[in-house]
Amino acid sequence: MPLGGYGAVGGGIIAAVTLGSGIAVQPWARRLTRRSPAAPFGTGMASVIAGLLTAALTVATGSLLLLLVTTVVLGSAYGLLLVSGLQLAESLAGPQNISTVIAVFYSLTYVGFVFPVLVQVLGKLWDPAAVLVAGSALAVAALATTLIAWPARRAAQIGSYARESSRRNVAAGPASRTTSPSRPTHPKRSPISSPSPSVR
Repeated sequence: MPLGGYGAVGGGIIAAVTLGSGIAVQPWARRLTRRSPAAPFGTGMASVIAGLLTAALTVATGSLLLLLVTTVVLGSAYGLLLVSGLQLAESLAGPQNISTVIAVFYSLTYVGFVFPVLVQVLGKLWDPAAVLVAGSALAVAALATTLIAWPARRAAQIGSYARESSRRNVAAGPASRTTSPSRPTHPKRSPISSPSPSVR
């Protein structure tokens, strides 16, 4: 990346801007979740694709301005996908194993820090800009497959809830009928057959 003569100081600034962008976007990501559970994921993956393409352009041109834009875009992608992943992990986990599921999620998330090292290693074999473009193509494939599978997963989840609710209703039906107190029934009196008061 074109850090000029700033060296480690420039790298620290880039890291700080990346993390700061990810933290700043998280409240907005939670509002997106209330609108649609898939919205933060789609927006985050779109940010990953745009950020990798901008990074490839930054490597090709050596522009510091593009480097700053790339930092903000990829940092925002980190924040959006972190919120989306946590929401999905909480929805999949039960009350007994939610802490384990979230711990596994964080462990797999931080594996992503290997990606810059991988890009650097592959950049010695091929053009670094081409490696970043290939990474964006993988992100497009991941976004497409997930968005295709998301409605099917949602439909299966709704069907599971419906079957569970039906089983509970069937199981509770006889018990509710035997335990519910019987109400005395009174015949409805017709105004025609009711005795009229005597007129004196």
